[in-house]
Amino acid sequence: MNIINWQTFWYNFNWADYSRFLNGRSARISTAIPILGYAVLFNDYVIERIDFKELTGSIQTHFLASGDLRFRLMFLGAFFIAIANIFYRIRRPSIMRLGETKEAFYDYAFKYFTFRTLSMFHLEIKRSGFDPWTPDGKYYDADWDSFRADAVLDDGGKRMLPSDRAEAFDRISSVNFAEAKRKHEDLIRSILRETYFARTRVRRKSLLFCIFIFFCGFTMLLVPGLDLCARVIEVTIWEPVSRAASQFLAGLSSSPQHPN
Repeated sequence: MNIINWQTFWYNFNWADYSRFLNGRSARISTAIPILGYAVLFNDYVIERIDFKELTGSIQTHFLASGDLRFRLMFLGAFFIAIANIFYRIRRPSIMRLGETKEAFYDYAFKYFTFRTLSMFHLEIKRSGFDPWTPDGKYYDADWDSFRADAVLDDGGKRMLPSDRAEAFDRISSVNFAEAKRKHEDLIRSILRETYFARTRVRRKSLLFCIFIFFCGFTMLLVPGLDLCARVIEVTIWEPVSRAASQFLAGLSSSPQHPN
């Protein structure tokens, strides 16, 4: 990976891109392994009696993982994934509690965010003192002012939300926040994309730690599966083919030769 590609990768490195692995269904299920491990996976009684002998027969294979080692790797692999999931839940950015992915966050925002929340995001983008993280943050102030005019009441020069004062109820019909969101959907999505990307780039050393622990656990789980797969291939394909080939060659060598 050259320097430019590495810089691009690190610039875009964020929590949301790895949530489906670190907080997926398998990762959440793995949190139960430390509780069930001694009773099921790590129990000597289980290890002694489950060695896939019905699947591989009595043929001695040439791979490394014994039954005991396979179960130990399964337990430790699930344990490491559980640690990664727990650490992920503790250290992930707070905005991801509203949506594990960009799409989930957008759906939540369009359903529940008020104008005040969107205004906070807008000010955060425009007053940060830095360039936006994404092209979405480069929207025009005039677009925001247009959305603000459609979404907020004007009471004698004082801006307020429609729900702020009960006495303004008779004029709320002139302001429809849901309609304003539909009208300015592109602007709102730009604000949400910029905000979500910026806020999921924090604590990235913790994200690296989560990925490393998850990778170690996944590797430990992969080894027993590959070993068992290799055992089955050897018993069902390699051994019969080798035996048939040996018998065929033995038959050729022992067949009588015709005299000239």
